[in-house]
Amino acid sequence: MANRVKVNTNFLFAMADLKKYVDSVKSLLKANDIAEAKEKLRLGLDEFPNQANLLRIAFDVFRASGDHKKSIGYARSLIRYHPNDWSGYGCVAQGLVALKRFDEAQNKVKEGLEKIPH
Repeated sequence: MANRVKVNTNFLFAMADLKKYVDSVKSLLKANDIAEAKEKLRLGLDEFPNQANLLRIAFDVFRASGDHKKSIGYARSLIRYHPNDWSGYGCVAQGLVALKRFDEAQNKVKEGLEKIPH
């Protein structure tokens, strides 16, 4: 009798659901349907709080809507929950540049490079 690997189907279903949220929000953002993208994003974050892909997309959605402060908040959450993911530092810096806070943006890039030097 062959060894069988027990698969956690709940995990697989959750990952499929996550992918649906990510793909849906990306499509809505591409179509410039910001209001619907925000709603789908909210549902995704309710189900998968602090998930890195959703936090990155949240940054993109709120940046596209012109709400740079909120987009920076999501990028800061990305750093808080995923400190070894460079994209959080880059997103915060981009948001700060959009607000013309250049010195803070430069400091955030330096912080990221100190944390993740390569």
